[in-house]
Amino acid sequence: MKHLKFKASLLITMLLMFTFILLAGSSQANSGGWDKYTWRQYKIKFEIPSEFEVKENSANQFAASDDIMTFEIYPWKDANVEARDVAIQAVKDLNIEFKGSEAIVKDIKLNGFNGYRIEGNGTQKNKALHFTVLGLIDPKSSTNFAAYILYWTGTRDDNDYSAISNDIIESISKMQR
Repeated sequence: MKHLKFKASLLITMLLMFTFILLAGSSQANSGGWDKYTWRQYKIKFEIPSEFEVKENSANQFAASDDIMTFEIYPWKDANVEARDVAIQAVKDLNIEFKGSEAIVKDIKLNGFNGYRIEGNGTQKNKALHFTVLGLIDPKSSTNFAAYILYWTGTRDDNDYSAISNDIIESISKMQR
């Protein structure tokens, strides 16, 4: 009889552990997920981490952030503007101070867009930050985009935020017409 009670107790313990493992795994999956967004009027889509709170989602701007990182994207209607000009203007609008640091600048191709990427470290309102600013040109339309990702450095693992930043950027793409 003792042997039977031991087996039942062991079975219940194993079931409880299995349930706990399933619940823990599902909670981790939700906290590490990504949400997809589309701007149908501009035929563009992108993804952001599920933890981000959407601050604005209108025809003029999409803005979302968590406590350390911010992502924003704006449409820009002008068939004559170049991606470089869009990115440089966005950096100016952000009031980033470089204070001796250098930015990496380069032309890019990104999922149907011609673009310009400015990336570096600086300060904004006396807080150290890492920034990536994009000027994106749709070669088949007069609608272009300025996008940026900022994260305040020294608060958590910067490598994690750098990877998240790159994943957001890689998710930006034109929708099939």
